[in-house]
Amino acid sequence: MVAGYAQHWAGAFSNGRVVHDIYYDAGDTVVTEFTGKGTNDGYLGSLPPTDLPVELPCVHILHFNDEGKVNFGRAYFDQLTLMQQLGYA
Repeated sequence: MVAGYAQHWAGAFSNGRVVHDIYYDAGDTVVTEFTGKGTNDGYLGSLPPTDLPVELPCVHILHFNDEGKVNFGRAYFDQLTLMQQLGYA
């Protein structure tokens, strides 16, 4: 689940990186606030690459089971800002 999500973004932003990351540990849940940066040099879903830079604030929430493995996660980001930076909106 998490690996597939990360691979999707890595395919769209091969130089992608996380900056300004902050982690909040809440027992079986971890919340991460960060800024994702990179250049769109690969397909983002069905959208072709634009070769434009992106700087996007994000929040990820991961829930862990008793074995310490991720069993559920959510990701939040402003899709309009992403589309504007890529020149699609």
